[in-house]
Amino acid sequence: MGEEERANLIARGLSACIFFFMFTKAGVPYSKEYLRNRISRFWGWLIAEEFNRVWAWFARESFVVGEMEARARRARAVA
Repeated sequence: MGEEERANLIARGLSACIFFFMFTKAGVPYSKEYLRNRISRFWGWLIAEEFNRVWAWFARESFVVGEMEARARRARAVA
């Protein structure tokens, strides 16, 4: 078994454990209402993370564009 295959196997095993314990408590299933709330909180968290990532990218890009425009203005003023 190669190093990459071993890493993939470990990652899959950890994912399965996390999934198992996310939806059960020591093998005893949670109630449907609790699961529904937990899943909706997870999706809320995931959407918020994506929003923050996109917002950070937008802010970074607009800052870069603003810096480029300011440099161009300074270069025109000097010339």
